Amino acid sequence: PICRSSPRSGGEDPAVSGALWWAASNWQGRLTVPLSFAPLGNVCDIVSASSRVDVYGSELLTQATTQWAPTFCLNRKLFRFKHIQTGEPQARNLLAVGNVEAAFVSRAPAGTYSRPVVSAPVAVTGFGIVYAIDDAQGRPYTQLKLTPRLLAKLLTESYPAINAIKTEDNQLAQNPLDISLDPEFQALNPGVEQGVAASESASTLLALSSDSDAMYALTSYIEADPEARAWLAGAADPWGMVVNPAYRGITLPVDIWPLRDTFEPPLMYASSANDCLHNTPVPFLPLVAAPALRLATITQAMQFTMANSTTICQMGPDGTSDGEKLVPLGRQTVGHRFMIGITSLGDAARYQLTTAALLTQTSATAAGQFTSADGRTFVAPSNASMLAATKLLTLDPSTGTWPVSYDQLRTAAAGAAAYPGTMVVYADVPTSGLPAADAKDYASLIRYVSGAGQTPGPGNGQLPPGYLPMTKSNGLAAMAAYAVQAATAVAAQHGGTAANPNPATAAGSGTTPVPTPPVAPPASPAPSATGGGSTTTAQPPAKAVSLGTTTSVSPGAAGYVLPVLLLLAVLGGLGRLAVPSAQLVGWARRQVGRWWVRSRGLRR
Repeated sequence: PICRSSPRSGGEDPAVSGALWWAASNWQGRLTVPLSFAPLGNVCDIVSASSRVDVYGSELLTQATTQWAPTFCLNRKLFRFKHIQTGEPQARNLLAVGNVEAAFVSRAPAGTYSRPVVSAPVAVTGFGIVYAIDDAQGRPYTQLKLTPRLLAKLLTESYPAINAIKTEDNQLAQNPLDISLDPEFQALNPGVEQGVAASESASTLLALSSDSDAMYALTSYIEADPEARAWLAGAADPWGMVVNPAYRGITLPVDIWPLRDTFEPPLMYASSANDCLHNTPVPFLPLVAAPALRLATITQAMQFTMANSTTICQMGPDGTSDGEKLVPLGRQTVGHRFMIGITSLGDAARYQLTTAALLTQTSATAAGQFTSADGRTFVAPSNASMLAATKLLTLDPSTGTWPVSYDQLRTAAAGAAAYPGTMVVYADVPTSGLPAADAKDYASLIRYVSGAGQTPGPGNGQLPPGYLPMTKSNGLAAMAAYAVQAATAVAAQHGGTAANPNPATAAGSGTTPVPTPPVAPPASPAPSATGGGSTTTAQPPAKAVSLGTTTSVSPGAAGYVLPVLLLLAVLGGLGRLAVPSAQLVGWARRQVGRWWVRSRGLRR
């Protein structure tokens, strides 16, 4: 029925409203629709469990752990598992100083941990360059191609972004205003409007302001490309664009990207064109870059195309300079969008963000100053392209990781089809010093997520899109078997001193040997290097693992052991001491009495 207003009462007709829900005529024509509800995404937050294990680290794993966690917290025989997302360098540092018990990371520490640690591979995923760009007709552009040099241009604040910078900064005056006017970008992406209204967001890559293994991987990819490296060293590209002098010769890779430009356009800042910058001048291009603290923040900004450049001056309520502040540009209009950012492949898949194809290889005959993508191979992220990348990974026995060789991806024949943003995520867990219950739980976690947790699907306990299943059919059985051996070493807590944590896989046992998870030797705590960025010293609350304290135990039945042993020792020495036995027995009794008073906290 259609609800219509009554012309006489001016209200809703009761016959077609919910007011007469009880009427028999309504129930006679009913339709029954069965409903069921999936568990809430935060179901583990409202479930009590006898134990809980925390793992700090990689945001690359957020979507996977969101689906894995209910498998543990909803099973009364298991435990509650919580993934606390932080930058991987921070998680490594916290693990190194003993403030956390486990970390999700994507590369080995620069030094060593303070305790023996194994690295169990738990996921194959990576970073994605996501974008929201409309073409010249105002329709979504879906074929974006990017080279390492273009990514370097976006990161290094080398596009002026606004006319005031282009006309007043002589060092950037000859560069395109933004990437849409860059001949290199235009040659690879025909159909994108040239000279977009969103010039500020078209001049930067929305990246992270915190330490991250994703930024380390991205800058490793840029560093491995000869054209990008030459441009960063100061050579102009074939069309004449040069790097911002503040970044000339920058050392890569880094896990945190620095903002180095210091230029303040004098004419613009001398006027009231932007009252905030007029009253409190600061460098302009870092405001355009406006990096975010978390990958999740970038994901949300890209999902709703909310430009993060903080160049808008918000005035106070009375129109004076009191309370004025710089705020982001905000949401872009559909048909005129232009944003590029970095996020995880898991987030990109869940929120259906469009990902760019990245340059993998360039043929020897490809032109330096090109007008099309001919002679250059570009690969977008997918299970097939991540699988191609894993074919080039080899175990580094010194670190227990499968590092990505970007030089090999660029030169090996198989690398042409491999996605350059592929990354492996590991669970770094100590094999010494953990409480027995925690060690057992961490071992169970590793076994599950590297085994049954690799089953693709949208349900609890399954592996969501954006991750390549670490299975035998994908040629990754060695990684999964390695994770199982790492779990065995974690459960045993023997410090990794055994040549093989699982004797069943030793040579000559009749089974196929699996590489033994190498264990970092104990050393003094050494924070992981940040590649020129800052080192995080924050210590969030976690299960603290203290190796230098003594546990306090209340005296119970075992509390009688000490006085009894003391008495026996005294009596046993009667035959060897020239002291009357009655005096010794009396002395022993007095000692036992004093101990009893002290143990009970009594006072005479």
